[in-house]
Amino acid sequence: YTLTNGTSTTSASTTTANFSQNLTAAGSGSQSFTLTVSANGQISQATTSVTVTNSPDYQPLVDLYTSTG
Repeated sequence: YTLTNGTSTTSASTTTANFSQNLTAAGSGSQSFTLTVSANGQISQATTSVTVTNSPDYQPLVDLYTSTG
């Protein structure tokens, strides 16, 4: 099988029907992921879109590491 998101590609082989694979998203925004599986001369492909958002960068309300002694 091959899993790709346009910037990264992961390929592997397995002899079982179930498998798991991770692929890191390339930044934020809408991204398309495609899974291609081939077996016994047959090829099947599925594509899905995922919207990736960055976590907000919150500033601390209190700086506990600054001494005001």
